[in-house]
Amino acid sequence: MTCEEAQQLMEIVWDLPEHDLRRRRLQDHLQGCRSCAAEYEMWVESMEMVHSLKHEVSDIEAENVNRNVMDRIYRDFPWLVEETSKSSAISRVFRKRLIIWIAGFLALFVSSLLYFALTGSSSEPQPEAAPTGIIPTGVAGSNYGSYNIPKTNSGIIDPFVAGMKPTEPEYWMVLSILGVGLALIFLRRLNRVRR
Repeated sequence: MTCEEAQQLMEIVWDLPEHDLRRRRLQDHLQGCRSCAAEYEMWVESMEMVHSLKHEVSDIEAENVNRNVMDRIYRDFPWLVEETSKSSAISRVFRKRLIIWIAGFLALFVSSLLYFALTGSSSEPQPEAAPTGIIPTGVAGSNYGSYNIPKTNSGIIDPFVAGMKPTEPEYWMVLSILGVGLALIFLRRLNRVRR
């Protein structure tokens, strides 16, 4: 073992078990090298001095150290400070408003469901006569009248249009389900933030 290896091993020899091979090799090197033996004696004396200077920390001193550390953390990172007074007052008012919002949308859903169940679908499709391209005889002799002439296919297909108007109960049901869903999602996120 060289002197450099011995000096590096002196730093960690205190943590090694008694019968470790490295500890034995260090002891063998110290018996043959006087400079390393003197340095090892200084290590031993300094360790004994550190162990003899042990100072028992009282509970009050430990609490002061902990309080100083926490004060510094809260000073450096102010967003970690728990707010208790304002957040609970704001949250109560906000929760009441959110409950009113959910109750309103649920009432809209129930009323539209009952209306839809009792009256049925308001718009029933009327069967149309198949277009033949022949003008009816009653219309042919007069100057006014309505008749249906089929359009030629131009190759462009009209898009599908849903027949929901704001006065129909299906519209109310969809609106109420969306409102309740958004309120519940917002309430879940609010609870996550508070934790």
